Amino acid sequence: MYCILHALEKDIAKYKEKYDNGWDMLREERFERMRKMGVIPENTVYPERHEDAAVWYTIPNRLRPELAHRMEVYATQVDNIDQGIPRV
Repeated sequence: MYCILHALEKDIAKYKEKYDNGWDMLREERFERMRKMGVIPENTVYPERHEDAAVWYTIPNRLRPELAHRMEVYATQVDNIDQGIPRV
């Protein structure tokens, strides 16, 4: 499946390099942050990876920048939607 994501470069800049270390590290950081904030109980067990989700370090190096950029663009799109909701 091929998808095209669009967002303004000036908006994408907010997320530049945020996803360069991949989704595994980001997932762990978010889990720990939510636990510390009390969003999830302290004794919550870290969930296992979905069987279809690749381990970041197994993805060829040549593909990682493109995947990181897609995550930047997607995050930008979600951010823009969140900012636009109050105007609706």
